[in-house]
Amino acid sequence: MKRTALILFPLLLGGTLAAKDVYVDNVNGSDRAAGTISAPVRTIRRGMELLASGDTLHLKPNARPYTEPIHFSAKNSHLAGKPGRPTIVDGHGARFSGLRHRPLSDWKKTGSDTYTLTLRNNAWVMDQQGYWSGFPIVFADGKPLPWKKSKADLVPNSYVLTKVFGAKKTPEHNQLHVRLEAGKTPGDVKLETPFGDYAVCVESVDYVTIRNIRAEYYPCDGFDSAWRKVVFEGVEGTRNMDQGISAHASEIVVKNSRFHGNAGGGIVDVAMPWKGSIRRSNVRYIDCIVEDDVFRNDVQFYHTDAYLENCIIRVRHGTAVTSEKESNVTLKNCVLVNLGKPETNTAVLVAGTAAVSMERCTAIGFRTVFAIHQKGRIASRNNLFLNCGTIVSSFGEGNYTGEGNRQNSQNYLFRPAQYRTLAEFQAAKSQDLHSVWDPSAVLRSYPDAGADADMVKRLKRHASATP
Repeated sequence: MKRTALILFPLLLGGTLAAKDVYVDNVNGSDRAAGTISAPVRTIRRGMELLASGDTLHLKPNARPYTEPIHFSAKNSHLAGKPGRPTIVDGHGARFSGLRHRPLSDWKKTGSDTYTLTLRNNAWVMDQQGYWSGFPIVFADGKPLPWKKSKADLVPNSYVLTKVFGAKKTPEHNQLHVRLEAGKTPGDVKLETPFGDYAVCVESVDYVTIRNIRAEYYPCDGFDSAWRKVVFEGVEGTRNMDQGISAHASEIVVKNSRFHGNAGGGIVDVAMPWKGSIRRSNVRYIDCIVEDDVFRNDVQFYHTDAYLENCIIRVRHGTAVTSEKESNVTLKNCVLVNLGKPETNTAVLVAGTAAVSMERCTAIGFRTVFAIHQKGRIASRNNLFLNCGTIVSSFGEGNYTGEGNRQNSQNYLFRPAQYRTLAEFQAAKSQDLHSVWDPSAVLRSYPDAGADADMVKRLKRHASATP
């Protein structure tokens, strides 16, 4: 018996060991150090080598951004956490940048002062001719260069990026052309462009939490997940060439985070093929802000079950929330705002056989609140619609159910029929029977409709603080 106790005691003790903290400092650390708070390592790679399941990796936020990606994959599956004890990466506000110095050897001279390299990316900000027209992605000696619409438009210290969509690619696909001052080469000027894929990717590792990291200037997404039980908290994705965050057949929770100014939208969550079928994404966004993404719709779901609560979505181009490919999306206590010109953009678009349920939300300034394509379904309860042109625009066999909404506009378009008043629509469709047309309605919390007072205050505070 004594011998058995001696054998089991270390095993029991090992099962209750406290989680360990590992520290990374990309400026003053050393990979020969122990990884403690007083002796941090320098690289994320070394820091993750020191981690075990349930440990926390701490990053020191320095002026110099981190450039190593954080990648949880099958190669480090031993880092999977457990219920109640996830493996954590806490950036403490650290900035990750995809910008890299591209030396002379990366470039091919293609004109008297023009140099070219291949910039592979998932960029969606393009004009109709296929040229980049988003935010600066080329920096010369730390200063952003302006983009041009074609190679013929290039002037000294400018660039053009081409993107060929569709199956047939041309030699110009993903080609970045930079024109420098006469006689200058990339050996004389420090040229930086996006490089790599993402700042953080989680796949094949359960129970991982990512906190307090800002990701910018990546050719693809700022944050990626393709696995289960993943939490993102306090993260920020901005100026990425695809999405701020994207879930691929993943189960994630995102809290207190912001995604803005990205090329391919703030959030795009999708399914993936899996053993002959489709594996859906299951996502939750709580207390998040998504806004001002520069070309594609701000929030999009494809084959995804999504829940958004207490979120602010401000869209400048296109649609605030899109639900397609059998997605089921629920919005509660959210505020959707059109930042574009009056009488533009759509608050919610549903297509295919997807569905959206929207409750106690506020939509402001959209040309159309709900656009229904094919057999899409929308349920709208106790919402507030302010200064919008059309409440519902239906293009197919979709279904709309409304109840208890308050609105200061009342146009409904069920092609080809158009109903110009709420009363006319109620009589014809037996819908929105308890909704109210209130031409004097303004942005505030109503006891019967719209986002609550805290969300209204949050929107006003955020809007006044946004440049």
